[in-house]
Formats: sequence, structure tokens, C-alpha cells
Amino acid sequence: MKYFVNTVDQQVFAFEDDVEVLVREGVYTFNTTDGSPLESLPTTLLPCDPPPPYVPPPMDAAAAIAERNALLAVATLRIDPLNDAVELGDATPAEVASLRAWRQYRVALNRIEQQPGFPATVEWPIAPA
Repeated sequence: MKYFVNTVDQQVFAFEDDVEVLVREGVYTFNTTDGSPLESLPTTLLPCDPPPPYVPPPMDAAAAIAERNALLAVATLRIDPLNDAVELGDATPAEVASLRAWRQYRVALNRIEQQPGFPATVEWPIAPA
């Protein structure tokens, strides 16, 4: 991978290794493997190091709790009809299993504040399928 930065707006462009890079009078141009030029690229590109991987900023407690509450609301919407089927006595084995999975998920969501890295790092549980 080859990386170039636009000196005007700092946008980084990444090119596969098979892209041919030519420089003439300080201006870089880029060609495909068949020699066709890549169109619509700025003329203000310069080689640069690869950008660091994106690391999301840590959450604060209020944001983590808000996210948890939104996920709990979704879980409740999925659990309620499954509870109805069980209470009516006509739940299928798959519905009973799904209800158990959703309940376990909801419990895990309620426990995020007990995680060692909370709120900066939260290991979010995976919602059942």
C-alpha cells in the first residue's frame, strides 16, 4: 500500500501496490496496471507514512449508560413477545431458547458498570440473533 497526503486539506489517499506512481516536476501522477491514468486526483499529493489505526475516544459514564439504556430498550422489545408466548403455553423450543438468550443479554448489559475499565472501555455483549 502506498500513502499520499493532500497538502491542501490533509486528506490521506491509499493506493494499492500495483498502482504506478510517477513524479514529474514535483507533481505525482498515478496509473493503473494497464497505464491508464487515475482521474480526478488532486495535484497537491505528497508521499506520507500510513495513518495510525482509528481508536475511538473513550466513553464517559453518561454516554455508556445512554448506550446501555438504548440497547436495553431493544432487548425489552424482543423479550416481551417471547414472554407472552411462554405465558400462553404455546412457545416453541426455539422461542424458549431465544427468550433465554435475550434475558442473558439483558443481564450482561445491566452489568457493564461492573467491568474493570468502565466507562473508558466497555466490553459490550453481543445481541442474540
